[in-house]
Amino acid sequence: MSKEHIEYEKPKDLPCLGVSVDAFRVELAKRIHNPNNCRSTAAFLDTGLAYFESQLLYDVAVKLCRHVIHWGNGKEFKQHRQRVVESVVAVLRGAGAVQEDLLRSSDYYCGRFRLCLGRGCADPAYLDLWLVPVKPSFFWGNEYPGVPDAFITVHRRQWTGLADLRWVAPLNRGGQL
Repeated sequence: MSKEHIEYEKPKDLPCLGVSVDAFRVELAKRIHNPNNCRSTAAFLDTGLAYFESQLLYDVAVKLCRHVIHWGNGKEFKQHRQRVVESVVAVLRGAGAVQEDLLRSSDYYCGRFRLCLGRGCADPAYLDLWLVPVKPSFFWGNEYPGVPDAFITVHRRQWTGLADLRWVAPLNRGGQL
């Protein structure tokens, strides 16, 4: 069964989520490492940036919002989800957290990246994903309440097997490195 492809359309208006940048900072920092989840958390951390899948940003928005975000199927829901994710990215951009030069253009809220996953001498696996690149200074530039130290986060990821990320490279528009 094939998935229906719905072309991205830049929304004319974004929903006001009413969530502070600090609340996003704490929730996203929790998602970089979740000790109860020994597989992918849809958040990747290399030495330069943290990368988040759009579904993770949507899940964080749903958790933090006080008003109801409707669920559904089809084109309307996908467009609504994109608007919510773009609202989260707008909040992150306002805080200077998004690494803008890695996005396809300023009209897009995420960029295409190739991830190389693997440990030791094992053959690597490659994933091409749409991700939002966030600067580590957004989480660890100062002391923020509720955000664990970067060393602790990286150490925990190594112990739980989430440190399988070898490298991340942005893909250009043609899908090439």
